[in-house]
Amino acid sequence: MTEEVKIEVIQPFANLIYKITMPESITQGLIEHTDKMREDPNTPSFGESLVGQVDEELEIDISKLQPIIPNFLLNCSREWLYNQLKQGFGWEPSWNLPREDIFPQFVSMWTVSQKDGEYNPIHTHPSAAVSGVLYLKIPEYKEDKKDTRKPHKQRTDDGSLVFTNNSGADRRYCVSNCNFNPKVGELFIFGGMQPHQVYPFRSVDGEGERRSVSFNIAYATKDQMEANHMIGQGVTLND
Repeated sequence: MTEEVKIEVIQPFANLIYKITMPESITQGLIEHTDKMREDPNTPSFGESLVGQVDEELEIDISKLQPIIPNFLLNCSREWLYNQLKQGFGWEPSWNLPREDIFPQFVSMWTVSQKDGEYNPIHTHPSAAVSGVLYLKIPEYKEDKKDTRKPHKQRTDDGSLVFTNNSGADRRYCVSNCNFNPKVGELFIFGGMQPHQVYPFRSVDGEGERRSVSFNIAYATKDQMEANHMIGQGVTLND
């Protein structure tokens, strides 16, 4: 039988999570930038805007970053937006939104220096269409108090990034929690209303630092931008 069979996969009920391994130059550039921020006593705190039970959460001035860094993050976010929107609405014949007609822009960016026992409770980012977190430093953790490394669970819960969702009602094919043990240089991108949390950790020497950079992004379509005369204003995006 040589007849071609066409299969169309329709998945409008799922929220996408991207896990991206960053170029070393961008990861290192952010490590160096956040090192300088932490040494500068004038760096403003961002903690009052966040729910994390964390002492050190500092606001990042995006204009002071090497341009390649925000441009890369914007392009990753635009790719996430295009595929999330296409998945959710692309099954509708009248839907047609080219990737290049999506214009993302930063709402905020900050760095988190998490220490032993600190954590982020479950929360969302209502002001963001897209959120992201990029990991710069991961300490060595203590052994788990209980054996959690079963064949079906090759991870530790300490310090894990947890996403929660109930959009998939049939649990034969999906789960409500999705846990990751991040590695240095990994970027996670997800929807702003995606519930997520970060568990506390116990480092070997009790002095560990788990450093990350987080950001929120809004977007407009080309039609919206033109209607509001916004094309070329406040958006830096190089393909």
